[in-house]
Amino acid sequence: MQNFLMIRIFLLLLVLLFSGIPAPLFSQIKTGDTLHISIKGVPAEDKGQIDGKYQVGESGKIKLPITGSMISVRGLSNEQVCRKIENSYKAEQIYQEPVIEVINMVKDDPQVQSLTVGGQVRRPGAVVWKKGLTLQQALQLAGDKTQFGSKYVYVTRKGKMSKYNTKILEHQNVLVEPNDTITVKHKGPFEVN
Repeated sequence: MQNFLMIRIFLLLLVLLFSGIPAPLFSQIKTGDTLHISIKGVPAEDKGQIDGKYQVGESGKIKLPITGSMISVRGLSNEQVCRKIENSYKAEQIYQEPVIEVINMVKDDPQVQSLTVGGQVRRPGAVVWKKGLTLQQALQLAGDKTQFGSKYVYVTRKGKMSKYNTKILEHQNVLVEPNDTITVKHKGPFEVN
């Protein structure tokens, strides 16, 4: 138990340390970069409008479909752009829980396979998939569930949704695949974790 606490403190210190690092130390998006943006957790017809390639203009901005708003992305990391787009759609009250994935076609390997973890996790978004990745490992890559996260987790694969209980070891070890979407819903009022 003490080791677990020490690890958590160490990770918290790392987060605090790196949160103060200026953006130039991370891979930044520049004018002229091409971003591949995809969205999950929205109606299929909206997904078709949003998924695609976006050129970062001279102003350092891209235009968001549906809202038509321009958002500044120059100097940001892929992860920062994901959060900015998600927050924009939430602020406009268009989507409640959109999950955005951004790949910079200039800097990132477009062959890298990923899956998406969303809902009640500490760092929702895309996580890199590797052969043998389990459901529990994918949740850990997303920072694990928040205190409000349900023990029930939903995995959507090729349009089919499956429900798993993360308290059951067999369910924790379920293998996930590229392009899966893992959703952690809000804990129910009578649910005990």
